[in-house]
Amino acid sequence: ATMAAAGEPSSPEGLVSASPSGELTVDGSLMEGGGQILRTSGALAAIWDRRLRVVRIRGKRSKPGLRPQHLRGLEFVRDFSGGAMAGLEADSTEVAFNPSEDAFLGQAERSESGVWIEEHLLDVKTAGACTLLLQTALPLVVASLVVAKRRARRAGEAEEKSKQRRKLFPSAQRLCLKGGTDVPHAPLVDYVALVLAPNLERLFGLHLAVDVRRRGFFPKGGGEVRVGVELRSPCRPDPATATDAGKDRKV
Repeated sequence: ATMAAAGEPSSPEGLVSASPSGELTVDGSLMEGGGQILRTSGALAAIWDRRLRVVRIRGKRSKPGLRPQHLRGLEFVRDFSGGAMAGLEADSTEVAFNPSEDAFLGQAERSESGVWIEEHLLDVKTAGACTLLLQTALPLVVASLVVAKRRARRAGEAEEKSKQRRKLFPSAQRLCLKGGTDVPHAPLVDYVALVLAPNLERLFGLHLAVDVRRRGFFPKGGGEVRVGVELRSPCRPDPATATDAGKDRKV
């Protein structure tokens, strides 16, 4: 998206294009042609305050368009960032996001809109994967925490100010995800708890506390996972390299 906005060719060809007005258009039928393009582009557009249009959503799937899990994830992007989104309905093959007139990161810094509430509920109401909802929500949640941490640091170290910033700028966010926890075509919740979470903390100082309250399987769903997201010191929002798979311990 950054390359397209700068007038440079994107890869693969045609995946992202930018209009003269600055709107980014993403072709959801390219590459794997599934939901990951949608999840990633939606979250990043909200963080960067970029107008976004995703067309031919899930174009390579047997049932193209938005499924309940994708729909709920995009609703979270809209509500959390304070933006507007058109095309949010089941089976829709095109959505358009317009950011809030007030920048999302600015809202996060001032504790406005839906960024800072006690707990964010994402209920897909089907067996749609909780772990894929997390993929949509996590970049936005982390961005809000990074902004809050920087603002709190600037507030100074006096005790009175410390109390104030703990109140206004929490160091953690909480998510409640409802749907399928162990379903086909998605990471299992145990993967999030045992593989993703430890590596995010090791590489970036990002702590995920994963609490599986109830398992949910296809076709009924009904699972519930609560995830606490916290930036622990030192937070290292820098590029990371992890090419060593390590040794197999048990199969």
